[in-house]
Formats: sequence, C-alpha cells, structure tokens
Amino acid sequence: MSPTPKEHHTTERVEVPLPRETAVELLVLVGVFLTARLMSIWWFQPLHSEITTFFFPFAYLQNQGIFPLVHYWFEYPPVQAYLMVALRYLAVAVCGRGSPAWECLCLVRTVQVVSVVWELASLQLIYSMAKALRGPKAAVRACWLYVALFSTAFVSLSYVETFPVFLMLAAISLAFHSRPMWAAVVTAGGFM
Repeated sequence: MSPTPKEHHTTERVEVPLPRETAVELLVLVGVFLTARLMSIWWFQPLHSEITTFFFPFAYLQNQGIFPLVHYWFEYPPVQAYLMVALRYLAVAVCGRGSPAWECLCLVRTVQVVSVVWELASLQLIYSMAKALRGPKAAVRACWLYVALFSTAFVSLSYVETFPVFLMLAAISLAFHSRPMWAAVVTAGGFM
C-alpha cells in the first residue's frame, strides 16, 4: 500500500463560487418551489388528509391532558407522535383556540407550512450532494427534477411524511460526508 500524499503547506482549499447563471437559476428554482408549494396550500385542500382524519382527533385530546404513548397506544413511532403534539401547540399558539373545526384547519395549515420548510431543507440536501458528485449544473437539474415531482407536492399537502424523508436525506448526506455515527443517529430518528 502506498502512503497517501500529504498536502503541501502552501496548498489552500478555496471555495469556488457558483457561476452567475447557476446562481440565478438556483434562485429561480427556490422561488418557483416556494411559490408553487405555498400557492397549493392556499388554493388546494385535499379530499383526504391524514392530519384531519387521523392525527387531529388524537391531537385534540391534548386539551384534556392526554398524550400519545403515555395514556394511550399510538400506531406511529414516538418521534412522529410527539412531533404532532408540538405542531398542535404551534397551531394553537398561532391561531388560538376555537371550535374543533377551526383548530383542525389551523393544525392542517401549520403542518402544511412546516412540511414546505422540511421540503426546502430536503431540496438543499439534494443540491449539496448532487453538487459534490456532479457539479453545480447537474445539482440544479436534480433540484428541478425534485421540484417537478407531483408526489412530493401532494404528500406535503396531505401527509406528514416529509419529516422522515428529510431525516433520511440528512442521514444519507451525513454518510456521504463520512460521519457514520451521526448518520446512524439521524437514521434512527427517521425510523422513530
């Protein structure tokens, strides 16, 4: 085995800036992504929403001090169950208390907005990994592909699976950057 070459003491690592057209395209990409997702939240309410039909009745029990996995069994793992508890508190803090229909609508909108934030973080992870593998132009193309997927837009409106997807992408990114222990911890959090 040959020894690995050492860097010379005058060698510096320099971050190469993005080409101007790639930086502009990346800003357009983020603008299109945020505009499309936020407009879909504003205009489109799916007929079936896991938040409305499954999570809200359990989240509403918090008014009586009843919490998942403490007072009753919950089919989802504890991280996702208590994520809904935290989002319920956030929805009540932003919208206030009211009728169950009002609180349900507030919880749905809060989860949708938070899902867009997680998707934006996932988009950044996809960009950084693709940039390291193929360069900035290919990374922007990979991000355009992610933005164009219908399934990610629909899932962010109806379900709460964007958080585990973000955690899985973060684990892949950590493994990609040679941090196996953190990748294992984040993967376990994604499964929990």
